[in-house]
Amino acid sequence: HVEEQLMIEYMFVYGTLLRGFINHHLIKPFAVEIVPAATPGELFHLQYGYPALVLNNAAQWVSGEAVKVSDLARALAILDDLEGYHGVGHPDNLYNREVCKIRLADGTERDSYVYVWAHPDRLPAIGLPVTGGSWKQFMGERT
Repeated sequence: HVEEQLMIEYMFVYGTLLRGFINHHLIKPFAVEIVPAATPGELFHLQYGYPALVLNNAAQWVSGEAVKVSDLARALAILDDLEGYHGVGHPDNLYNREVCKIRLADGTERDSYVYVWAHPDRLPAIGLPVTGGSWKQFMGERT
Protein backbone atom coordinates (compact mmCIF):
# COMPACT_ATOMS: atom_id res chain seq x y z
CA HIS A 1 0.00 0.00 0.00
CA VAL A 2 3.02 2.32 0.11
CA GLU A 3 2.72 3.23 -3.58
CA GLU A 4 -1.00 3.89 -3.19
CA GLN A 5 -0.40 6.22 -0.23
CA LEU A 6 2.14 8.24 -2.21
CA MET A 7 -0.41 8.90 -4.94
CA ILE A 8 -3.28 9.96 -2.67
CA GLU A 9 -2.86 13.41 -1.17
CA TYR A 10 -6.42 14.18 -0.10
CA MET A 11 -8.64 13.31 2.83
CA PHE A 12 -12.36 13.94 2.34
CA VAL A 13 -13.96 15.15 5.58
CA TYR A 14 -17.68 15.64 6.12
CA GLY A 15 -18.26 15.80 9.88
CA THR A 16 -16.36 16.69 13.03
CA LEU A 17 -13.09 17.20 11.08
CA LEU A 18 -14.60 20.09 9.07
CA ARG A 19 -13.42 23.64 9.75
CA GLY A 20 -15.36 25.03 12.70
CA PHE A 21 -16.06 21.64 14.29
CA ILE A 22 -14.68 19.89 17.36
CA ASN A 23 -12.05 17.63 15.73
CA HIS A 24 -10.70 19.99 13.06
CA HIS A 25 -7.63 20.66 15.23
CA LEU A 26 -6.50 17.05 14.58
CA ILE A 27 -6.19 17.48 10.80
CA LYS A 28 -5.30 21.18 10.72
CA PRO A 29 -1.51 20.69 11.33
CA PHE A 30 -1.36 18.45 8.23
CA ALA A 31 -3.55 20.62 5.99
CA VAL A 32 -1.72 22.12 3.01
CA GLU A 33 -5.01 23.34 1.54
CA ILE A 34 -8.71 22.89 2.26
CA VAL A 35 -11.33 23.28 -0.47
CA PRO A 36 -15.02 22.43 -0.78
CA ALA A 37 -15.65 18.97 -2.26
CA ALA A 38 -18.33 16.31 -2.64
CA THR A 39 -18.70 12.58 -3.26
CA PRO A 40 -21.67 10.40 -4.22
CA GLY A 41 -23.20 8.70 -1.21
CA GLU A 42 -25.65 8.92 1.65
CA LEU A 43 -25.11 10.72 4.92
CA PHE A 44 -26.67 9.97 8.31
CA HIS A 45 -26.58 11.86 11.59
CA LEU A 46 -25.97 9.34 14.36
CA GLN A 47 -27.53 9.52 17.82
CA TYR A 48 -23.96 9.82 19.18
CA GLY A 49 -23.64 13.33 17.70
CA TYR A 50 -21.52 12.70 14.61
CA PRO A 51 -22.22 11.65 11.02
CA ALA A 52 -21.81 8.43 9.07
CA LEU A 53 -21.18 8.19 5.34
CA VAL A 54 -22.20 5.28 3.13
CA LEU A 55 -20.57 5.32 -0.29
CA ASN A 56 -22.85 4.35 -3.14
CA ASN A 57 -23.82 5.53 -6.55
CA ALA A 58 -26.94 7.27 -5.28
CA ALA A 59 -28.02 10.37 -7.14
CA GLN A 60 -27.26 12.10 -3.86
CA TRP A 61 -24.02 13.98 -3.15
CA VAL A 62 -22.40 14.37 0.24
CA SER A 63 -20.65 17.68 0.66
CA GLY A 64 -17.61 18.37 2.78
CA GLU A 65 -14.01 19.46 2.41
CA ALA A 66 -11.03 18.05 0.57
CA VAL A 67 -7.98 18.42 2.78
CA LYS A 68 -4.68 18.16 0.93
CA VAL A 69 -2.53 16.45 3.54
CA SER A 70 1.19 16.62 4.26
CA ASP A 71 2.88 13.78 6.19
CA LEU A 72 0.10 11.37 5.29
CA ALA A 73 1.40 8.51 7.47
CA ARG A 74 1.32 10.63 10.65
CA ALA A 75 -2.03 12.16 9.75
CA LEU A 76 -3.59 8.75 9.10
CA ALA A 77 -2.31 7.37 12.42
CA ILE A 78 -4.09 10.18 14.29
CA LEU A 79 -7.25 10.02 12.18
CA ASP A 80 -7.44 6.20 12.28
CA ASP A 81 -7.45 6.45 16.07
CA LEU A 82 -10.21 9.09 16.06
CA GLU A 83 -12.36 7.13 13.60
CA GLY A 84 -11.99 3.75 15.32
CA TYR A 85 -10.20 2.19 12.35
CA HIS A 86 -8.04 -0.82 13.25
CA GLY A 87 -7.16 -2.07 9.76
CA VAL A 88 -8.73 -3.58 6.65
CA GLY A 89 -11.61 -5.88 7.52
CA HIS A 90 -11.08 -5.63 11.29
CA PRO A 91 -14.31 -6.64 13.10
CA ASP A 92 -13.99 -3.80 15.65
CA ASN A 93 -13.83 -1.00 13.06
CA LEU A 94 -16.27 1.82 13.70
CA TYR A 95 -15.37 3.31 10.32
CA ASN A 96 -13.44 1.84 7.39
CA ARG A 97 -10.80 3.94 5.63
CA GLU A 98 -11.50 3.72 1.92
CA VAL A 99 -10.48 5.44 -1.28
CA CYS A 100 -13.20 7.32 -3.13
CA LYS A 101 -13.52 9.77 -5.99
CA ILE A 102 -14.23 13.31 -4.89
CA ARG A 103 -15.20 16.32 -6.96
CA LEU A 104 -13.50 19.56 -6.00
CA ALA A 105 -15.25 22.92 -6.23
CA ASP A 106 -13.53 23.64 -9.57
CA GLY A 107 -15.01 20.44 -11.05
CA THR A 108 -11.80 18.38 -11.06
CA GLU A 109 -11.89 14.86 -9.65
CA ARG A 110 -9.33 13.38 -7.28
CA ASP A 111 -8.84 10.14 -5.40
CA SER A 112 -9.19 10.69 -1.69
CA TYR A 113 -9.19 8.80 1.56
CA VAL A 114 -12.47 8.89 3.43
CA TYR A 115 -13.83 7.21 6.53
CA VAL A 116 -17.09 5.37 5.81
CA TRP A 117 -19.41 3.82 8.37
CA ALA A 118 -18.51 0.15 8.91
CA HIS A 119 -22.01 -0.95 9.97
CA PRO A 120 -24.57 0.28 7.40
CA ASP A 121 -27.08 -2.36 8.54
CA ARG A 122 -27.35 -0.55 11.91
CA LEU A 123 -28.07 2.91 10.43
CA PRO A 124 -31.88 2.70 10.41
CA ALA A 125 -31.84 2.17 14.21
CA ILE A 126 -29.22 4.79 15.14
CA GLY A 127 -29.18 7.40 12.37
CA LEU A 128 -31.27 10.06 10.71
CA PRO A 129 -30.83 10.61 6.96
CA VAL A 130 -29.20 13.97 6.24
CA THR A 131 -31.24 15.23 3.32
CA GLY A 132 -29.16 17.54 1.15
CA GLY A 133 -25.95 15.72 2.08
CA SER A 134 -24.37 18.47 4.20
CA TRP A 135 -23.76 17.67 7.87
CA LYS A 136 -22.54 21.23 8.43
CA GLN A 137 -25.87 22.60 7.19
CA PHE A 138 -27.78 19.90 9.10
CA MET A 139 -26.04 20.87 12.35
CA GLY A 140 -26.63 24.57 11.68
CA GLU A 141 -30.34 23.94 11.27
CA ARG A 142 -30.53 22.04 14.57
CA THR A 143 -29.03 24.80 16.73
